[in-house]
Amino acid sequence: MTFVCSLMVSQLPAAEVPAKCTALAQTLQAQKLPLTDQLRKLLKLPPGAPATGGSSPGSASSPGAPTADQAPGGFSTTSDPTLGGILRGPS
Repeated sequence: MTFVCSLMVSQLPAAEVPAKCTALAQTLQAQKLPLTDQLRKLLKLPPGAPATGGSSPGSASSPGAPTADQAPGGFSTTSDPTLGGILRGPS
């Protein structure tokens, strides 16, 4: 849904973006989850700014959360970030 709403924000005037996209952006921000620049634009936030109350880089993360060099699922993103590398899994 984030992808679809981000596409709509980038292609449509703000008045034509469905209210559900605004609700999604507000929910992601409230949960301190990442927002795309398009969803940030929908909430009138500056692009690339961290969500309010979010953890800063280098701060302790929750147990089991991926580290900076890991994608969700524990796969390393530094070895081979191409589609072939992702499909092969960890080396």
